[in-house]
Amino acid sequence: MAAIPLTPLQYAVRYPSSLSMEHMLRQMSSGGCDYVPYLPLLEAQGFTAQRMRAMVRWDRGHLAIVLRALERRSVQRFGHPAMPRDVLERFIADFDRIDCSGPLAVQLPTSSPLLEPDVTLRAFLGNVMGFNLSARRALFLRSSFTVQRMIRMLSWTTKQIHEAVQLRLLDRRYLRASKRGRSKVVGRGLSTLEMHALELSILGAMQEAEVAEEDWP
Repeated sequence: MAAIPLTPLQYAVRYPSSLSMEHMLRQMSSGGCDYVPYLPLLEAQGFTAQRMRAMVRWDRGHLAIVLRALERRSVQRFGHPAMPRDVLERFIADFDRIDCSGPLAVQLPTSSPLLEPDVTLRAFLGNVMGFNLSARRALFLRSSFTVQRMIRMLSWTTKQIHEAVQLRLLDRRYLRASKRGRSKVVGRGLSTLEMHALELSILGAMQEAEVAEEDWP
């Protein structure tokens, strides 16, 4: 009789280390490059083991941009040691060492949910570049960051999108002290990592829409 596949919950109970960031960082470490000391920094920025599984599936160019941007801001925001540049570049390369198979595997949307007819905010937030942001739904509604608003943003510049997300959704704790007055969100706002995931999702929809327009007969 064939074994019955474990559900994600059963797998996590049987293999609790699968939910551990420390276990994942040890899995990534290679050639004497130890990432475990940076665990507090990564957790402060919004990383989890499940999110890192999702990020394995990101475009490598996007992944590198996001990780470098996070690292530039790390010392001022969190007080944790920053990764030296050479360690950061190894960290980016070693993402490929993360095991993203099995019951806990994360799948990215095959096409942009923002371009699907009648998509709801709840459905969109369920998979934002592999991140489940459903718990942030009240924040999006309170900030009037609706699906319709994000669809209108597809005609904006990258800078305009970044500024809108930062102003309305990013938790002020993740901003420099000199810029905290720009954010309207105090407590339970998006982390910097979540902000980048949302921006990538919107930009991906923009690129997909442009390709579809070019292909239109």
